[in-house]
Amino acid sequence: MDLQEKRETGHLTAINCLADFYLVNEMIIPSSNYWNIGTGVNTGDVLKDENGLSYLKRFAKNFVWLMRKIEE
Repeated sequence: MDLQEKRETGHLTAINCLADFYLVNEMIIPSSNYWNIGTGVNTGDVLKDENGLSYLKRFAKNFVWLMRKIEE
């Protein structure tokens, strides 16, 4: 099982539960272009997950944009 397969197993239910909490409490959820998850087995492995890092960077950009809009 490669990292892509590990990323896509078992996380969906947990992510949906977390998102539902925010949505039913009328909160805004910043997003990315895929799941905001980096995967690894050993310490530092997540830094080798190029896909995961690109999703997290996109999330960070969207989060900053949202915070700026809220401040306006």
